[in-house]
Amino acid sequence: MGTRARIAYRYSDGSCISSYHHWDGYLQGLGALLTESYTDPKLIEKCIHKGNASVWRKDSELNEYYDNEPCTVHKDTNNLLETAFDSCEEYLYVYSEKLKTWRFCISTAGEFVSINKDSFLEE
Repeated sequence: MGTRARIAYRYSDGSCISSYHHWDGYLQGLGALLTESYTDPKLIEKCIHKGNASVWRKDSELNEYYDNEPCTVHKDTNNLLETAFDSCEEYLYVYSEKLKTWRFCISTAGEFVSINKDSFLEE
């Protein structure tokens, strides 16, 4: 069963692009992958521009995208939140161009939490 998520890139002007991600969208799955393997802003933006995906992989060349499902452009973060949670996606991951970090959110309230690869180390 898929854990649906949305991956977004937030530009310094507040606008965003995003794409849907179907499998393993939970924090220890997609969240860990993004913080470990997707740290280059140009790569993140390129992958999102390729559109909606079944799954992103450690090697971005192996990502599995759906045909004819382009990325979504958002005027602001509120529009991004509406798209993600009105579509019943469970997790929203946003790379901030300004902060140069990944953040995630699991509710329409827009309460974002910063994450990095150390967020997933076992205690």
